[in-house]
Amino acid sequence: MKLETARSSPDSAACPPSCSNTRRTSCPDTYWHTNYGLTVVKFPHTLEFDLLSPQTLKGFTQLPRQDGNANGRVKQYELAVSTDRKTWTTVKTGAFPNKGELNTVNFDKPVTARYARFTAISEQGGNDFASCAEVSFVTE
Repeated sequence: MKLETARSSPDSAACPPSCSNTRRTSCPDTYWHTNYGLTVVKFPHTLEFDLLSPQTLKGFTQLPRQDGNANGRVKQYELAVSTDRKTWTTVKTGAFPNKGELNTVNFDKPVTARYARFTAISEQGGNDFASCAEVSFVTE
């Protein structure tokens, strides 16, 4: 499934500067990164996806940034879904290994959702920022 739009938490920025705050799949050379430097907002950090229509989701994948830098690599995460962007249901929580490879997460059972919210809860190095190159959803 190809995602078209996403909203990020207000403390977020996209890097490198040539990309925008819209996360698009199939573009691993760009990445989302929360603010860092003088202003660092503490966890959690979120990416919210509008899937454009209700979808049956079986899981998701998350690709850490691919520029060789582990800065912001997500450790603990939560994935929640919604049909109306008002009521959210957590479908998966867990921790990613500290590696730069694609992470695949399967849900216990398929869920139907129009919206999905990926929340980074902690970072592998203990820092207060997060980054990732892609988040995609596994559909039926």
